Amino acid sequence: MSTAFLALGRGFTENFGIDVSVFDEGSVLRTVDKRRQVEGAPTVGDSAARVLAARGEAETVLASRYVGHSAFFRNALMWATLARSVLPSMFDARALQKAFEEVLDAPA
Repeated sequence: MSTAFLALGRGFTENFGIDVSVFDEGSVLRTVDKRRQVEGAPTVGDSAARVLAARGEAETVLASRYVGHSAFFRNALMWATLARSVLPSMFDARALQKAFEEVLDAPA
């Protein structure tokens, strides 16, 4: 982990009792950098200080880290691919039965 992420994580824990180590480091740091761009802070460090000084700012950063707020659910091509290629086989009873049989027949 980078020193920037460790420092940010320490600040979240000390100021708000929140453990951010469960989130992807790069993703959290990019979010703080995006906040910097929005607020016009000169450096990422300035933006991080603002995030750590105000619970509302911290909650805004954290809210974007949850899956429900990610681009994953907004990617139409990904959903079309899943619907066409992946999901049907997941719900095909024969494929599911075969998968279970392979697991049960596998050597221990």
